[in-house]
Amino acid sequence: HEMRSPVTVAKGWAMELAEDGVPPEEVADAVEHLNESLGRLSSYIYDLELAAGVSLGRIPVSRDHVDVAAVCRSLPSRPDVRSGTDVEVHADPMLLSRILHDLWVTAHRDPAPLSVAIDVVEVGTWTEIRVVRHGEPISPMILKALFDPFGSNDDNTGVTMGLYLARALTVAHGGLLGAAGDDDITVLYTRIPRDTAAAPGADRPRGDQ
Repeated sequence: HEMRSPVTVAKGWAMELAEDGVPPEEVADAVEHLNESLGRLSSYIYDLELAAGVSLGRIPVSRDHVDVAAVCRSLPSRPDVRSGTDVEVHADPMLLSRILHDLWVTAHRDPAPLSVAIDVVEVGTWTEIRVVRHGEPISPMILKALFDPFGSNDDNTGVTMGLYLARALTVAHGGLLGAAGDDDITVLYTRIPRDTAAAPGADRPRGDQ
């Protein structure tokens, strides 16, 4: 991760505030900028902790009943589940929330989609949560790059995990993360076994990454 940018900004504002270099009427804005930078840094550190933990096999994965609709309400714009609210999902609630967050954010990449919806379905021995993007599709080249860690982000201000972490957290569940689509739709999905003994890789559709 490019951590230097938020660290540099936070240090700059902290020094200005400590040295009384900020006019009184601008202190509130300075504190807000400082908090934003520290928030970005905290988010980056959490990403790296998760990535390192997964790579070392040190992330415990619980298998609890998850209310997907409740998880979706924690996502940006608080989407509803379009279909499949009655499908049972057994996963780690915290880790699944992170997986869906990354899929949801990716589905809203430029060019802006016409709409994005979430469906939950049963596919063989899997429970599949689909983030369905309608409109101009995400190109296969970009999707491929998103599955590799530390690619450049859109505004070239740093780097991003892309879907690398979401895939790693899905694999930690014994599942798989994939993408498929056509000229009008891009589907990003996470598949988690309904039976914990189910073998990852079964029923893999065309278009999986």
